[in-house]
Amino acid sequence: MAVTPLRDGMNLVAKEYVAARVDDSGALLLSEFAGAAAEMPEAYLVNPHDLEGLKQGLLAALQADPADAAARMRAMRAHLHRYDIRSWVRSYLSTLDGTGSVPHELTTD
Repeated sequence: MAVTPLRDGMNLVAKEYVAARVDDSGALLLSEFAGAAAEMPEAYLVNPHDLEGLKQGLLAALQADPADAAARMRAMRAHLHRYDIRSWVRSYLSTLDGTGSVPHELTTD
């Protein structure tokens, strides 16, 4: 899959693609300008303004050793599992606690 925006926030399409690849198949060609790039260094990161680099990234993904491609996909999916919505909520509420401005209680239901 190619997710190559010229500028982007946190790109959920890239994350959804990785989450859905439970058989470890496929490859992710990802713009270095997508917010998800910081969390997915195992993707084939490209600069969409650099057409030659984009071509080289695509060729690398297409010609990758299957074991290497599967390892990349597993690593990205493991990161997604580690930093899921519960992790984000804990981090957000912990930061909010540090401000002392909003009392709350975290439930894990």
